[in-house]
Amino acid sequence: MTQQEYINNKDFQELILSHLKNLEDEDIRNEITLCFYLLSSNIIQAFNFKLIDKEDALQEGVLACWSKLDRFDPERGKAFNWFTTIILNHFRQLYRSCKNDINLKRKYIERQAIGKTTAVFEGSSGDLAEYVTYRIRRNLE
Repeated sequence: MTQQEYINNKDFQELILSHLKNLEDEDIRNEITLCFYLLSSNIIQAFNFKLIDKEDALQEGVLACWSKLDRFDPERGKAFNWFTTIILNHFRQLYRSCKNDINLKRKYIERQAIGKTTAVFEGSSGDLAEYVTYRIRRNLE
């Protein structure tokens, strides 16, 4: 297989099956790795996950495919569909994790700001300061 912009499904299937029969062949391993890179790259371009670093996602996609290669069963589906699903699901999980991290950081920063605001209000007197602090804390929870 030569470097292309797409993967020929039939050739890809045969390459995967030949690798499963002969695990020691380095040429086949290199060809499969190139196919995984191409597949990951195409998925990154197609779905444009904005919060994920593209280079890291590319490597993550290849590693996810290699980790699940031994589970491939040609009787249950085609190799192209199998590995596309693996990469896409992995990227979705990365996106969710990244999004959760951003939300946690935002909440932490907001709580830091509220802590500083509360310290200013606690030094003053009046019911308004207590009411504002109560409202802000309730909204964060």
